[in-house]
Amino acid sequence: MNVKTLFFYTCSALMLTLPLTSQAAIIDGTFKATVASGEPVEGLWGDLVGSTVTGTFSYDTALFDNGFSVGPNEARYFSGNNSFVSMTFHIAGQTFDVSHDYTDILDPMLHTNMVIIKDRYSSQPENNLDYFAILDSAGLGDPTSNYSHNYGQLYFFDSIADFINGTSLEQEFSWVGQGTDEQTGYGSFQYNQTRDGVTLFGYLGLSINEVSASIRKSSVPEPAPLLLFSTALLALVLRFRK
Repeated sequence: MNVKTLFFYTCSALMLTLPLTSQAAIIDGTFKATVASGEPVEGLWGDLVGSTVTGTFSYDTALFDNGFSVGPNEARYFSGNNSFVSMTFHIAGQTFDVSHDYTDILDPMLHTNMVIIKDRYSSQPENNLDYFAILDSAGLGDPTSNYSHNYGQLYFFDSIADFINGTSLEQEFSWVGQGTDEQTGYGSFQYNQTRDGVTLFGYLGLSINEVSASIRKSSVPEPAPLLLFSTALLALVLRFRK
């Protein structure tokens, strides 16, 4: 194989490789909340009002089905495939994994994943706010027999601290609520399971205290080594043509 042919194949490989390298990230988050409402449920949990709930969330920026902007300062991302968003809740010594509990024994029926991001958003310029919301809902099985429908969500907003940077899914932030009209957050968790004719249903309303998110993994194209190699081959071709 002569140098020109080698150069041609190398450049062709370069052109094919670069577009296939996807820019994606997995965002990991944690949250801390206080139970604001909810009733004791025998076999599930006791009186939890005033107690602390912690949890985690994650989402893959490449796995949403639909996304659209609502003006320049708001974006909404949705998916129905149960792979975009994942949330867990640590409640009274138990861990509830919304996306994955019972998936080994019940067939998927209906899933809803959602992330909403607003950056300095408001219809009134003097009242700009940052806003973040996330939802994980998983319906499994058959409602007439064995069935599970768990969901978790949280949302919080702040018109003082600037914790959101743009409307992209790929970003890190840290937020602490103050419980005021300017800096506050809410959430909820529902557990609804029917097995062999017995139903357990529980619902908790949450006051969100702290939320943080970080980028766990990012896959970014790195064309520099390939470009350097290609440039070196081009130099050889030009040298042989002299």
